[in-house]
Amino acid sequence: MKRKRTVSICAPAIFLLILVLGFQTNLLAQTLPLWGDLKPGQYDVGFKTIEKYDYSRTFRSKYDYFGEPIPGENARPIQICIWYPAPKSDETTYMVLGEYAFPMPEDPDFFQIVTATQQRELMRLTGLFNNNRGTMLDASNIEIGAIRDAVPAEGKFPLIVYFPGYMNSISDNFVLCEYLASHGFVIMTTHQVGTGRLNPGVNQVDFETVIRDKEFALANIYDLDFINSDKIGTFGIGGGGLASIILQMRNYNIEAVASLAGWNIVIEQNEFVNQIPHFVINRMAKPLFQVYYEDADLFELGLIDSIKYSDRYILKLAEAPAGGFTSYPAIQSYMDTLNVTKTISRPNYELSGKYLLNFFSAFLTDDTGSRSFIENAPSGENSLEFKKGMDPPPTSDQFVSIIRSQGGVKAVELYNKLNDADPGCITFPEATINILGYQAMQEGSNDNAIALFKLNAETFPNSANVWDSYSDGLQAVGDSTEAIKCYQQVLEVLPSDTLIGAQLMEALKTNAEAGIERLSNENNE
Repeated sequence: MKRKRTVSICAPAIFLLILVLGFQTNLLAQTLPLWGDLKPGQYDVGFKTIEKYDYSRTFRSKYDYFGEPIPGENARPIQICIWYPAPKSDETTYMVLGEYAFPMPEDPDFFQIVTATQQRELMRLTGLFNNNRGTMLDASNIEIGAIRDAVPAEGKFPLIVYFPGYMNSISDNFVLCEYLASHGFVIMTTHQVGTGRLNPGVNQVDFETVIRDKEFALANIYDLDFINSDKIGTFGIGGGGLASIILQMRNYNIEAVASLAGWNIVIEQNEFVNQIPHFVINRMAKPLFQVYYEDADLFELGLIDSIKYSDRYILKLAEAPAGGFTSYPAIQSYMDTLNVTKTISRPNYELSGKYLLNFFSAFLTDDTGSRSFIENAPSGENSLEFKKGMDPPPTSDQFVSIIRSQGGVKAVELYNKLNDADPGCITFPEATINILGYQAMQEGSNDNAIALFKLNAETFPNSANVWDSYSDGLQAVGDSTEAIKCYQQVLEVLPSDTLIGAQLMEALKTNAEAGIERLSNENNE
């Protein structure tokens, strides 16, 4: 027999228990009105929390203003929330919405931070109902599709890291999280919390903090028995959509990324995106699913086009889902009708969810049917555009590895081929190429050395040091005429080379002048 439970809301600071009205429903597990037309998969959905302290960061001071110690842990508290596949059962107790507002921590020391996020969530829910607290309390007892601490289903399942809206808590898209888990995915998230306060600010410091929280959580659940850590995806909404892209750019193990109206396409956030140091185009070479709606004043796809090494599936909706891309509007509609048998339909939200499921199924489980689904546009006014990614160039480390394994001549041939088709696609550190050039000379491979020195000089023409090295390579093969030209380049660029110190500058000047005189005399003999 299916059962549900009511929830008590924990008041901030003093944890006063408020008895919630016993809002009962006759909702069956197979009837999930908040899911609309999203059909449950073969699994029940388990939900659990894991509490960890990130001791590499602090959340508050150890002392108050007067220097008195503040009791308790000051390391950054991270509550990790996980949805996961569970075996089907007829005997279970389903959670209610209020348990997402206050996801009861296993560690009682986390009550303070969880209570703070609860207050934020309750304010959001109260706002849905025109500040009617009674309706909010009733809504807290809506039965949802998850089972607290259910036994995980047998097997290992792909992991999806979810980024809520930038200032939201874990429950802002619980419908999609439950839906994906019922179809065989593990969904992991954390509350969006600022660096030293509850709400993150729209600044680079707090944005970095939000991403690091997910990275910390990922590291702490990586070896759970039911997770396939070889198959990881990520998705998010709004600021979380941008964060999901940055996470992939920082982590080569992320295999697929989805962004629901993410800041990466929001016009007013363009400057913010361009200031993110980890927004590196050639680090994004995995499939991207982008959802947005027709609004020329809000969205612009320039940054999507710039992610040119990624296969991009772009779902454009004729209009936004009713109320947006979160689960909140379904809650509001549900309470407006008070009809527990009525399905709350939000067609474009549900369409996005179906594409999201098939996108992750295609690239995290290699399901051919799902691949076919996402390659076809939906019927009606909505559209799907596919942009094939270019073959990605080697990263800096990969290019260095190619030099070491195949030699400078072949590496430069590859560089020229890729650079002609996509200028600037390969980057590398000047100093590393210089060192590899001298190593090749020591090994007697002057052709490889000269190829590398020449590449360095062409790539960093304002560096006096690379012209000096290029001259060394040319002298090794007896080309004194070209070696003199390189020394002349040293003297030409030296006054404007601000990346070297005075001592090295003087040494390069002296060496170039002496080299020109010496080689010129040799040529005249």
